[in-house]
Amino acid sequence: MIEQAPAPGVAVPIADGLWWARLDLPFRLNHVNVWALDDGDGWSIVDCGANTAETEAAWRSIEAGLLHSKPVIRLIATHGHTDHIGYAGPFVRRHACGFHMTLAEWFSGTLRFHEAASDFSERQSGFFSMHGCRPDEIGSFGEDRERVRRHLAQLPGSFTRMRAGERLRIGDDEWLVMTHGGHSPEHASFYSRERRILIAGDQVLPKISPVIGVFPSEPDADPLGEYLSSLDALANLPEDVVVLPSHGLPYRGLHARLAELRAHHRHRLSLLSAAASEPKTALELAEVLFARAMREGQSRLALAETVAHLNYLEKCGELEATFTGGRKYFRSSARGAA
Repeated sequence: MIEQAPAPGVAVPIADGLWWARLDLPFRLNHVNVWALDDGDGWSIVDCGANTAETEAAWRSIEAGLLHSKPVIRLIATHGHTDHIGYAGPFVRRHACGFHMTLAEWFSGTLRFHEAASDFSERQSGFFSMHGCRPDEIGSFGEDRERVRRHLAQLPGSFTRMRAGERLRIGDDEWLVMTHGGHSPEHASFYSRERRILIAGDQVLPKISPVIGVFPSEPDADPLGEYLSSLDALANLPEDVVVLPSHGLPYRGLHARLAELRAHHRHRLSLLSAAASEPKTALELAEVLFARAMREGQSRLALAETVAHLNYLEKCGELEATFTGGRKYFRSSARGAA
């Protein structure tokens, strides 16, 4: 497989009619992969990066090179996170192209845009306080919102809805739309049976697990359960499929990677079960899973991922939750201990 990514602003062929470009990101995860597909009389683009001057410069370079001979006819989004659709509004306006997205991701991206421009609500602050955060820690989470506000432009005013199971005709190829939860509510991946290619988005990354988190808008959600189910569904694809991820390098060995991701999360669950022999808040338990991330200023996402694992264990009956003094405490249940 390919061992080196293209430089920003350069598109390289990865298969017949399919090109790969990489865009820089102003985040800890410092890049995102995007894909250009020959669509006959035009181009279809999968994802577009964050709303930054560097992203715009990279796209100008790609447009002057690969895309110069025919128009972009549609932008296709895997999901509604800032690094994937932050630049969608300006991109769609400049190309006067269509915008394709699943319904839940459209709503999610739109909500993220509006929430980033507002102060924490009492409900949001209450969520973090309930899980053990101090007022000064909650205040620091506003920095994350500011990054979203700067790098997520308002989405295009209309879109074409994608649904699970439908088939996108792009040029001479047919791509099955597969949707899964976990990392985001209705993440779309695209599979070509004839080409044995999976445009995977963030659902199965080659080196890391995507963020699986619980946030104030849905405090009792079970995204980890949804994510583990998605791994089972993706196991129905052939083992020799070429996986094109949104971060990292393309790879083969899908089934082995799915097994690694399952084992990774099962290990996290076992660590939490053992650590909760006495009642602890989610913030205290986040130190068990993400001590380094907590030290490096990533406590909001560390807490979100910890709550996702705790909610899963609670739903499975492995943990029990109690409320004391306005805070939620988790403890291994009698069933879990048995």
